[in-house]
Amino acid sequence: MKIRHMIVIGLGLGLPGLSSAQLMKHGPNHILGAPPPARALAAAIAPEAPWDPSPAPFLLNGEPIAVDRDRVVTRALIIDFPTPFGVGAGHTVRIDGVVDSAPAAAGGLYKLGAGHMVLAGRNTYRGNSALLQGSLALLDDHALGAPSNALDVNVGTRLEFAEGVSIGQTLTFRPVDLAAELPAHWWTPVPPPAEPLAVQWAVERGEATHVGDLFGHASLVKQGAGTLRLAGWGAAYTGDMRVREGGLRIDGVFGGRVLIEPGAVLSGTGLAGSIEAHGILAPGAAQRTGTLMAAHELRLMPGSATRIRIGANGEADRLWSLGTASVDGALHVQARAGAWDEESRWTIVQADGGLAAGRFASASSDLAYFDPVLEYGSDRIVLTLRRNAARLETCAENGAAHAAARAIEGGIPALAERIVRQDCERAADLLAAFAHSGAASWRGAMLEDSRHVREAALDHAGSGRAWIRQWMVAAERDPRTGADGAIRGDARDVAGVLAGLDRTVSRGWHLGVFAGVQHVDYGSLGHARAPGGLAVRDASLHLGLGAAHRLGDGHRLSLGAAHAWHRGAGRRWTIDGDGPLRSTQHARSLQAWAEWRIDEAPAGRWTFAPLARLAWVRLDSRGYVETGGPAALRVQGAVDQRLFAHAALRAHRAWPVPHGLAVLRAALGWDALTGSPDLRSTQSFRDDPAARTFEANGQPLARHAVRLDLSVDAPLAPGVRAGIGYTGQYRAGGRQHGVLLSVGMAL
Repeated sequence: MKIRHMIVIGLGLGLPGLSSAQLMKHGPNHILGAPPPARALAAAIAPEAPWDPSPAPFLLNGEPIAVDRDRVVTRALIIDFPTPFGVGAGHTVRIDGVVDSAPAAAGGLYKLGAGHMVLAGRNTYRGNSALLQGSLALLDDHALGAPSNALDVNVGTRLEFAEGVSIGQTLTFRPVDLAAELPAHWWTPVPPPAEPLAVQWAVERGEATHVGDLFGHASLVKQGAGTLRLAGWGAAYTGDMRVREGGLRIDGVFGGRVLIEPGAVLSGTGLAGSIEAHGILAPGAAQRTGTLMAAHELRLMPGSATRIRIGANGEADRLWSLGTASVDGALHVQARAGAWDEESRWTIVQADGGLAAGRFASASSDLAYFDPVLEYGSDRIVLTLRRNAARLETCAENGAAHAAARAIEGGIPALAERIVRQDCERAADLLAAFAHSGAASWRGAMLEDSRHVREAALDHAGSGRAWIRQWMVAAERDPRTGADGAIRGDARDVAGVLAGLDRTVSRGWHLGVFAGVQHVDYGSLGHARAPGGLAVRDASLHLGLGAAHRLGDGHRLSLGAAHAWHRGAGRRWTIDGDGPLRSTQHARSLQAWAEWRIDEAPAGRWTFAPLARLAWVRLDSRGYVETGGPAALRVQGAVDQRLFAHAALRAHRAWPVPHGLAVLRAALGWDALTGSPDLRSTQSFRDDPAARTFEANGQPLARHAVRLDLSVDAPLAPGVRAGIGYTGQYRAGGRQHGVLLSVGMAL
């Protein structure tokens, strides 16, 4: 005899009764025992009831408690002697107060009557309880009192576990002859339920656990949409469990027969006496694979569904019968993360007593590029995979990914092999990472960041000073879903400095010249080095000219233009564990602008004035070729032109300080884009001999945004002013926050 068979027999599975030691501790009358002795009645019945409000505990002395309406007990209860609660049909008694035992007393609660009892507190009483009629709900891990307590459950009753509870007390399910075991004045007959010879065990939602021992032979019916987890020792239970609703998870030992009805689920890594599945069988734990065992027989019936999870490392869920097994119904294979091939083998069904009969009626998997193949032996079923005829674009989720899949399938076998070894979800992620260069999103960032240069020049236009402006801005754009699927969000840190000279050239006219640099660190949101991530470090040089003309009455018209040269060092990640694809990106930009504003003279009160600005920006991006692995792209150059408008209401106030006036400024404005906000890039795979091109969307430009600008500047010495400010832009799905520093010296 095999050692594992001897172990199971030694554990008590299949034994007709209990051992003498078990009978002494958990015998058939271990809870109720002999009927309690009659207690002397007081001359007058105290009017107080357990649900009466009182700070004092209520003593349960063995006299029956009749509940003829819904009641809530919030005070403490002290058990001096086992006490029955008779709850009338349609009524509930809820015990929220702590139930404890009197000194030297040991006794529990007897639930009688067709109504419902709820034990909600962290009870500490010593003694066994019984569910004899109606229903009982346990809402706390300690609802049944001390860990050594037990609960006897009669047939025709309903036991409910609340979501999240873990009950450790022993449960015994057996028919109880109330007439023989209880005093006559304790109980009255109740109408029989639909299944009078079974116990309904219910978990309405979530998961609830029993970790104690199980005894008895009464039939059980699992009810409720939740999952009942059995993680204790139930080898001595010899009845049947029908899983009618929700789920049953066996992670311990259950000695009875489990029958899964259609729509219900059996899962776990434990051992049952025998299993008959008409519903869903899902061996294993919630987050890991595992083996579900049957001591005597495993039967998968027509119409059943079996779920098996497999790992590329050789792990798999398994069904193991120490006796015989017969299979039928549908098999669905769920692949965990990993790289798949046709060489791996997984034993998914094992029957030490032999495969009695049958075959799975169908077999499917969530691997798009492999089909499951089953090999039937005399005592086991082995799963392998075989490459099917599915095209790479089967898992593509958008146009860019479809085009990339066709290009890969046509000429880049190294990438094709990477894709087919994934499940469909990860294959789709890879195709999206291969298809998106990120070039369009990067171009959009350069267009948006052009505003820092022109705004620095405009703020000093007509000042008649030599000036320096520095800015540090953090910008972020949220992920979006477009026609080409998900577009990753991005973040960038922008830092720049611009120096200029503004001089009066004639009455009312000023001319200016300026030059500066801007550095941008750009990266995908989340983890830039994850598949599909992009990081670029851009340095740009800016040169420009400006003019300002004072029209009278505080009106000022400013004009300007600037040219910039960009050089970006890019890195793009496509596959976990692979190094980045590298590129050097060059671009030139030209921008021109015009602004009208009213400059009120500083005063000791708040003054308000409007501002309107229009800017045209053209960006010429050169094509580039990535270096690195087979996913490298050849990205075509592009020309983007956009018109940006800005309107604001400005306010300022001045106050005297040494050497002049300090000025506080605030502006609330509106940014608008004229033209399409969408940007696209055109690319092909570097190693594709046919150079098939495809397009991908980037992050769209902000069509509208709210602006808030705050600043204060003050004289440091005669003719020298310094300022500090804040600039913020708020758009749908994006935001910018920046700090501005400036110094100016009068000429």
